[in-house]
Parts: sequence; structure tokens; C-alpha cells
Amino acid sequence: MDLIVGTGLTFSLSPPRHLYTMRSSSVITLYDHIFGCQATCLAKFGTTEINQGRQQNGEGKMIVEATNYFARQGQAEAVLEQRRKATEIRLELGLEPGRILLKLEGSGPDVRWECSFASQEAYEADRAARAASPAFEAARKQMHTLLDRFERHVSVQDEG
Repeated sequence: MDLIVGTGLTFSLSPPRHLYTMRSSSVITLYDHIFGCQATCLAKFGTTEINQGRQQNGEGKMIVEATNYFARQGQAEAVLEQRRKATEIRLELGLEPGRILLKLEGSGPDVRWECSFASQEAYEADRAARAASPAFEAARKQMHTLLDRFERHVSVQDEG
């Protein structure tokens, strides 16, 4: 399914595996636009020039926040439940829920949460909304009573 938004531009609403199907002289996927990925611009616009311009303007750099929760002995289930509560609060605040990952094997965190942001500005707005929420702050404080260790990692998508 395609949404025509202007002369020569088509936004593809296909699943990610179909993102690079050429529909017209220039293709920018809606998936790319929403999730801050680099646009797949073909034919007359050339990807190098577009990507360089976006990087010079600070655009197109997806930010990923990942938090790792290392539960105290016997508290892994409580950590998971608390992370689910924090995710519900995010939804109530109108924020993206992110995704919760559980340790399957290895020595990593018992619970990991990840969320992607289209830009540094979007990430900062998300952090500000969380900081301004008494409910989220209470959930954060409760979480720390269940943990031996907490880590936050903020990364930028490689543009190479």
C-alpha cells in the first residue's frame, strides 16, 4: 500500500522487508521517516548528497536508549513487573512504550528495556516528560529498591 504525498514521492507502507522496492523516481519510506532511519532516496536525488545534508543539519541520527536491570537475588520477576508498570506510565504520558527484553542466557541483565528516538531532540523531550511525571519518578525509585545494578546506555545509529 502506498501513500502519494507529492510529485515524484511515494511513501511505502509495506513491511520493512519491502522497504527498498522502487515505486517512482524517488522513494522515501514512511518507516524511515517515522523511525528516523536514513531515507532511501533513489535516482535523481542521489543518497550521498541527501545524507550529507541531513547529517550537517543534525537530522537523521536515531538515538537508542537501553536500560539494563540486574535484579537482586530472587527479585527478577518483581523487576519485570516494575518495568511493565513503568511502560504503562509511558503510554499514559503519550510516550512510545519501547520494548522489554528478558535474559534468555548468559550473564547479562535480567531485564532490558530499549526505545528508539528519531532525533536527539525527540530523546530529550522524552526524558523531560519522564522527569516531569511524579508517577514515573515513583516507579523509578521503586525499581531501584529491587536492583543490584542499573545501567543506562544511550547510542546513536551508525550512519556509515
